[in-house]
Amino acid sequence: MCDTDDALNIAFLMDESGSVDEDEWDIITSFVDRIATFDVSGSSYVSLTEYASKVGYDNFLNWTSIADDSAAVTQALSRNNYNAAGLTYTWDAVNRVLDDFWNYRKNCTDGCETRHDVLFLLTDGAPTDEVCPDMIPRANSTTVDIIIIGIGTTADAQDGWMDDISCLDIADDYNDIYYVTDFDADDFNAIEGIIQIGRASCRERV
Repeated sequence: MCDTDDALNIAFLMDESGSVDEDEWDIITSFVDRIATFDVSGSSYVSLTEYASKVGYDNFLNWTSIADDSAAVTQALSRNNYNAAGLTYTWDAVNRVLDDFWNYRKNCTDGCETRHDVLFLLTDGAPTDEVCPDMIPRANSTTVDIIIIGIGTTADAQDGWMDDISCLDIADDYNDIYYVTDFDADDFNAIEGIIQIGRASCRERV
């Protein structure tokens, strides 16, 4: 463990493609709300983004201090109405969020450069665009710690769609890939305990 107060810049990237229905979306947003407002250090900052088709990409909450305004996270999630969107442009969305991390560090005035960067990707299906192996160079070079939560699948699933995005975690030897077999609140609660985001370790890459 590093000498750290567990302060993080955490971006949640949530798949809202057509395979996710409204009830399932509510479970995802409740899970994100719980992680963001209960399981992270108060000195952390959070941003929220949903994606589906390219036009469905929406950063609906910019970087927000948990200590100063955790209620804004809850409000943004509760006010963000479900949209029955279409495709799953994961490559496009992940690149946009990584670009946002870069811009944030270049322009912030809140000490963001002192905090570790974490990206949570929550998705339930194969990407429409090609993620792997195209993303390997960027995944290996970014200082953002990418955590993947695959919903509705398992490590041994025959459809194997997680293989299409797993390279996003190549820098961590695929140790930050988690599976939720169903859109069930108990599954998400179990994942919450495994991730232990409040005690996330620091990692430096060149």
